[in-house]
Amino acid sequence: MRKTLVLVVVLVILIGGVSFGERVDAAAPICGPCENDGQCDGDLICKGATEEAKGICQDSKTTQICNPLRSTNFTSIIDNILNFLFNVALVISPIMV
Repeated sequence: MRKTLVLVVVLVILIGGVSFGERVDAAAPICGPCENDGQCDGDLICKGATEEAKGICQDSKTTQICNPLRSTNFTSIIDNILNFLFNVALVISPIMV
């Protein structure tokens, strides 16, 4: 119980300073999917695009760390974490029994 509380507090502290931007459909914002530089907003460039996979729009001078959970609020982050843990438990529980 204490470990769970510490984990939640650490997550709140880490996520507290993160702001999640609005998605724009016309041009991809920072961390938006792209296939070439023309699909990115303003002076952003498309980094990491290959023939097999899309890249992400980034500033040409810096690198933005994108939100891997694709969540827009704290509740959905917790929901994603709990869903992941539940799926891991579904795989491990038959092995443990």
